[in-house]
Amino acid sequence: MLFDQLFDRILDEWNYLQSHDEDISKIAFHEVLEEVKPIFTILSNNENLEKYHVHFSIKEKRELETEYKKLSVGIQYQLKAQKDNHYECTFIAASDKRLQFSFFLAYFFIEFKERSFDSALKKTLNYLKKQWSLSNLNEHFQLGLFGELHILEIFIKNFGWEKSLDFWKGPDSGLHDFEIDNSLIEVKTTLTDPPIVKIVKPEQLFKPESRKLFLNVCIVSKGIGLNIVEFVNELTKNYPIDDIMLSVFEDKLTKIGYFNHLLSPDLLKVKVESSDYVEISDSNMT
Repeated sequence: MLFDQLFDRILDEWNYLQSHDEDISKIAFHEVLEEVKPIFTILSNNENLEKYHVHFSIKEKRELETEYKKLSVGIQYQLKAQKDNHYECTFIAASDKRLQFSFFLAYFFIEFKERSFDSALKKTLNYLKKQWSLSNLNEHFQLGLFGELHILEIFIKNFGWEKSLDFWKGPDSGLHDFEIDNSLIEVKTTLTDPPIVKIVKPEQLFKPESRKLFLNVCIVSKGIGLNIVEFVNELTKNYPIDDIMLSVFEDKLTKIGYFNHLLSPDLLKVKVESSDYVEISDSNMT
């Protein structure tokens, strides 16, 4: 997906800047950014707190407001007027908002390629309001993520973080949730016992010619156990993880739609009661 590619490119740019001790700037390269040529900078203050800056020039057909404006918690922007409706735009984010900022930038620049600045910004903010709102984290989403994280934890216990995160393909737009060696694993989560699961993409259960396919079903209870934020925190607490793997884990959570800084505390408590799997073969498919 174009969005995923641009999001990953932006994260790579921050990683490059982060690898330098001094404050430097860099033009971000991607096909979406060819005309805009935004300049990425990480600036540190006396307290060693960092801020992420993205600076670029625009031309609009009408006059725009030029004061600082807040986009989200820890993310803002300012326009500085030049001649003939030319403006210098700077997006700014606090250091702990890097993932959210990168998500915003990827969506904005895709929209800005086809729209005016105002229109692209409005569409981006409307999208993010829906993407980051609690309504997006409905029961189906939360239960599904619990199931995937439950299986991820099993892999972490046996293979460690690096291999387990590589197995987890769902956040990277994979057809199946996990790929390990010669096997594909699709995870479904349900409150019903015996289990009833909904298959949105029938092709997820089409039997491959050269690989094994497993359907794993987690039966859960709600109202007891942990919520998503607590479960994620428990994973990183119970299984030692370095900064690189933590960044990969956070990136995958972001892609799947999990933003812990914006989640309401009123989340479902969920407990996995049982987890079982079956190999999908022609003889047991109906």
